[in-house]
Amino acid sequence: AGSPIANDPTLRPFVDGWTHHHVSGAAKTTFGNGTLTSGSWGIPVFTNEMEYQPGSRYAGTAEGTANSVNMFINSLVFQNAPLGVINLHASKPVQNLESLGYGWTWWRPPTTNSTNLPHVKSGYFDYNYWNWAAVAPFTKMMPWDSQRRNVMEDQQRVNQRVFAFEKPNGDGRLGVVLTNQQPPSSSSSNFSTVVGFSDGKPRVFEGFRFIGSNTSATFNVSLGVQRGSQLATNLPPNAIEWWIEQ
Repeated sequence: AGSPIANDPTLRPFVDGWTHHHVSGAAKTTFGNGTLTSGSWGIPVFTNEMEYQPGSRYAGTAEGTANSVNMFINSLVFQNAPLGVINLHASKPVQNLESLGYGWTWWRPPTTNSTNLPHVKSGYFDYNYWNWAAVAPFTKMMPWDSQRRNVMEDQQRVNQRVFAFEKPNGDGRLGVVLTNQQPPSSSSSNFSTVVGFSDGKPRVFEGFRFIGSNTSATFNVSLGVQRGSQLATNLPPNAIEWWIEQ
């Protein structure tokens, strides 16, 4: 609202969107936060940059992975954002301390003598699963131009989010994303929930689980198939689950 451009009616027609940059931010700050769209004049608001600085409790932690997903989901739900960014950089060099909370991958420049991540050979890259576990399923399982679908929760939970979308171009199949973010100060607890569908139509869903880690051990773990008019699941701490209609 305080921006000279936002307050100038002759300039606003040239603005396609307003953006937020979240640095080491907690997803709870975007939960139900109407101030993020205040003064937008009906112009879309989205997150164009986010990362975790060195020393952040979210950098290189499973909670940070779930926090990244919750931050993005909250921007779609509460800001009605048409798009957004989960962590910022496709790749960061192994010698850069920011890499842990910034990049989807690590890469080793031929000019560095860093002893970090010795398995990454010069000129090669490897996935940073702390961040890639948050990003990858969106790129793989949620096609561009998918439509967000309304979710009526028994209560809206700050750390446990339920998000649904419909695939585009007449496909019509649904996807459901669930999270169970667990702050370090909380006692670890699972999140059990049942997702129903307003049309009562029986469906077949295949499930996949992602938990942030320094390896691929908890990345894209198969949860098998569920059939019926409801989807029931039990998420361990900091799990992100994707259920895709077949």
